[in-house]
Amino acid sequence: MLDQPQNDTVRRLAKLRATFESGLDGRFLGIKDDFDRASSATKKGQATDFLSKIKNAAHKLSGSGGIHGFPAVSGMAKSLEQACCRALEHEEQAIPAAAMAEIKDCIDALAGTARPASTAFGESISFDDIMHRLKSIPGDEKTVLLIDDDLELAASLKAQLSVFGFEMVWEEDPERLADSLASLHPAAVIMDISFPGDEDRGLVVINELRERGSIDCPVLFLSNRSDIEARLGAYRAGCSDYLVKPFDISDLVSSLVQRVAARTQEPYRVLIIDDDPDVSEYHQVLLEQAGFNVLSLNDPMSALKAVDAFLPDGILLDVHMPGCSGIEVAAVLRQDQNLLHVPIIFLTSDTDQVRKLSAVLSGGDEFLIKNSAPDYIVATLKTRSQRSRELKRKIERIGQSENHFRSLAQKVADAIVSIDQEGRIVQWNQGATGIFGYREDEILGISIQTLFPDRIGRTQIDAMFDADVQEKNQGCLFSAFQTGAMTKNRGEIAVELSVNHWNDDEQWHCTAIIRDVTERNKTEQELRKNKERFRTMAEQSSDWIWESDIAHKFTYISEGLSKSIGIPRDKFLGRKRGALTGVGVSKESLNNHLDDLRRHLPFRNFEYGIETDSGAMVYLSSSGAPQFSDDGAFEGYIGTGRNVTQLKLSQAELQNKIDTATKELSAKSKKLERALKQEKRLNQAQRQFVSMASHEFRTPLAIIDSTAQRLTSLTRKFGEDQELDRKIAKIRNAVDRLTTLIESTLASENIDSGKTEFNAQTCGLRSLVIDICERQQEITDTHTIIFDLDQLPVRITADNGKLEQIFSNLLSNAVKYSPDADRIEVRGWQERGQAVISVTDHGLGIPDGEQPRIFERFFRASSSLGIVGTGIGLYLVKEFVALHSGSLDMDSKEGVGTTIAVRLPMNLLAGHSMEPMAI
Repeated sequence: MLDQPQNDTVRRLAKLRATFESGLDGRFLGIKDDFDRASSATKKGQATDFLSKIKNAAHKLSGSGGIHGFPAVSGMAKSLEQACCRALEHEEQAIPAAAMAEIKDCIDALAGTARPASTAFGESISFDDIMHRLKSIPGDEKTVLLIDDDLELAASLKAQLSVFGFEMVWEEDPERLADSLASLHPAAVIMDISFPGDEDRGLVVINELRERGSIDCPVLFLSNRSDIEARLGAYRAGCSDYLVKPFDISDLVSSLVQRVAARTQEPYRVLIIDDDPDVSEYHQVLLEQAGFNVLSLNDPMSALKAVDAFLPDGILLDVHMPGCSGIEVAAVLRQDQNLLHVPIIFLTSDTDQVRKLSAVLSGGDEFLIKNSAPDYIVATLKTRSQRSRELKRKIERIGQSENHFRSLAQKVADAIVSIDQEGRIVQWNQGATGIFGYREDEILGISIQTLFPDRIGRTQIDAMFDADVQEKNQGCLFSAFQTGAMTKNRGEIAVELSVNHWNDDEQWHCTAIIRDVTERNKTEQELRKNKERFRTMAEQSSDWIWESDIAHKFTYISEGLSKSIGIPRDKFLGRKRGALTGVGVSKESLNNHLDDLRRHLPFRNFEYGIETDSGAMVYLSSSGAPQFSDDGAFEGYIGTGRNVTQLKLSQAELQNKIDTATKELSAKSKKLERALKQEKRLNQAQRQFVSMASHEFRTPLAIIDSTAQRLTSLTRKFGEDQELDRKIAKIRNAVDRLTTLIESTLASENIDSGKTEFNAQTCGLRSLVIDICERQQEITDTHTIIFDLDQLPVRITADNGKLEQIFSNLLSNAVKYSPDADRIEVRGWQERGQAVISVTDHGLGIPDGEQPRIFERFFRASSSLGIVGTGIGLYLVKEFVALHSGSLDMDSKEGVGTTIAVRLPMNLLAGHSMEPMAI
C-alpha cells in the first residue's frame, strides 16, 4: 500500500499524464503539418529536413507515451519513427512515393489511435520487495543520471524514481555526460541510444568513456530499437540492462534497484554437497575467498533440510556419492517447485556423456570438472547465482502481481468476467455475484449470452465477445459503452461494459469489466432535470446568472439580463466585462476588482454602469465565485447580476437630502456651539459667585459662632440662664447648618468642575462613625441615635474627610425626614470583604416612583414638602461612595421609613490612597 509521499507522487504523475494526454492532439497536428510540408517541398533537402523532424518527434512520443501509460500511442509512434528511418536511408535520392505513403499511413493511424491509459503507476510494482532491497543502498548511492532528449519522459521518470528515494538528474545533451559523471558520481546512468542526427550516439559516448576509464557505474540503455545490432552494441558498451520503449516502469525501477544494490548486496549463497571432505573444503575455501557465503555438506541425505534452512542461490553437487548419487539428489530437489530457479552445477571427474545426459535430465544446469581452473569455477557460480536471484525476484513479482490482481478482482464492486473461445464463463468474481445474483458454482461454464438475452439487442456485444471477429484486435481494450443486461431473477439493469481480448499459450481469452450503472443513470437523469429546472428558474428571474471561462469571457448569461436592462445578452457573450463601456467605477475599485480576478478570489457587489443603445445609462451589480477542477485548476467564474439603476438613483436622491440636512445641521450646530459657550461662561460665573459667596459667608458665620460660644461662657460665669442657653444653641445649630450647606454646595461644584480630590489612607472606621453619631446626638434633642458597630472593622483604607461627609449627611437626613419619630438606628458589620454601615429612620419614606432619582443632585422627594433642604446631600453621598469603589443599597416605604446601607471595600490598596484622584 502506498504511503503519503508515494500517494502525492501518484497524484503528480496523474497530472503529468493528463497534461501529456491533453497535448497529444497538438503533437499530432504538428507532425501532420511537417508531413504536408515534406510532401510539398520543392527544394533539395527540404523533405529530408521535415522527415527528420517527424522522426525526432515520433522518437520522443514513443518514449513519453510508454512512460505515461499510453502503449498504443507509443507503439504507433515507434512504427512512424521506423518508417521515417527507412525513408531517410535514401539520402541524396528522392524519397520514394511508397515510403511517403507508409509514413502517411502511420501518421493517420497515430492520430486515430485509441488512448485508454494502462494501469496507474504503482499498481504493478512490488513496493515491499523493492523497498527491502533499497535498505542496503547507502543514501549517497541514490543519485541517478538520465541522458535523454525527451523532456516529458525525464519529468515523469524524476517523479517516479523519487518515490523510491532516488534523486534523478537530467541531462539532454550526451556530450555533457563526462562532466556530469565527474561532478555527480552517480550510482547509475540511464542512457538513450538514439539522439537527433545519430542513431547510435548513446552507444558511442559510453564506449568512449569506457576506453578512458571515466565511467565505472552501471549503465541502463533505453531504446526504441529491439534489433540484434542495437542489443549487441549495448552489450559491447558494457550495458547492465537494455529496455525497449515503451517499457514498464516497474522493470526500470526493479533493474535500477538491482544494479545499484549489487554493490552492497548480500553475498551469493552456495551449497556444496560432496562426500569427500577434502574436495568440499577446497571448494568452500575457494568460494569464500571470492566473497561467497558457503555451506558444505558431506551427507547427501541431509540436503533437503540444508536447502530449506540455507536458501542457496546455487548448488555445487558431486555426481558420485555412495548411497545416493548426485543425479538422484538433483531429481529430488527438482520436485520442489520453489527450487526450480536454483541452478544445480554438477562437480565430477567423469567424462561419460551418457552420465552427463542423465544428470541434465535430472535437473542439472552445468558440469564442472573437478580440476577446472578456480577462476572458471568462481565465474560460473557467480553468473549462475546472479541469474538465480534475478529469476527468483521475477517469479516473486509475478506471484505478487497475480495475487494482487486476484485480490482486487474479488474485492471490487464491478463484475470481472472471463470467457473462453466458445463464449463460456471461466472466471467470476464476487462483484459479478453482487450485480447479477449468480454464485460462482452456478455460472461457471454457462454462456455469456445468458447475461445478455436477445431481446436487449446484442449486435455490438456479440461482436465484442466473438473470438473470430476479435482475432485481429488482440490485446486491445474496447472503450466502455452502455447496454442492458439480465440478472438471475430476470430483472433488467443498465451496465457499462469494457472488453479486453488476449492470448495465453495460443489460447484466446476475453475479459469483461461490467459495472452496474442503473442508479448512476437515475442520478444523472435527476441531475439533468435539476439542471434544466435551474436553467428555467434562472431564465425567469429578474436577476440573472452568468458564467465565464478562464479568460474571464462570458460563456452564459440568463435571460434576466435582457429583461432587466433591455440589452441583448448576445452583446455580452464571448466578451470580457472590461470590453464593455463601463462608467461610474472609481480607479481604486476597478483595480481592486481586477486584482481579485487575477488572484481567482470571490467578489461581491461590484457595480459599474453601461450605456444602452438608446443612450440611457443603467447600473449593474455583479457578484461571482471562482470555480476550480478536482486537481485545483482554475476553470472560470459563476455568479449573479442585478439591475441597481433605481437603487443608484434613490441613493443619489438620498444623498441630496443628506447634504441638505447636513447643511442645516451644521448651521444649528454653530448656533448651539455659541449657546454652549455662553452657558460655559455663565457656569463659570456661577462657580466664581458660589466660591466668593461661600468665602464671604464663612467669615461672618465664624464670627457669629465664636460670639455664641463667648456668650455661653459668660452665662456660665455670671449665672445660668436656660432660656439664653437655648437661644444660643439655636444660633449655633443654624450656623452649623449654614456651614454644612456651604460645604455641600462647594463639594458639588468641585465634583462638576473635576476638582474633587480623593486621598485614601488608613483610618479608624469604627471610631469615625461613633464620633459622628455622638456629635449628631449632641445637636438633636428630638431623636435618640442607637448604634451597634461592634462588628464593623476597626480600620480600613479610605478618605477620612469623605467618610465624615457621607455619614454626617445620612444622619442629618435621617433626623430631618423623620420629624414624628424618636430614634435613629445605625448598624455596622462585615460581608464578603466589605464593610457595611446602615442608617435607618422611621419617618416619611420615599414614594416608589421617585426612588430611582433620589440620588440625583437637587432632587427632593414629594414627601419632603415643607422641610427645608437643597437635594445636594444624597448626591454627595453617592459620589463619595463611588470614589471608594463602594455601593449603596436603599430600602424605603412611604410613611414607614428609609434604610440606606453604605458598602465600602475593605481591601482598597493603601498605595493607591496616596494618589489624588479627580472626578
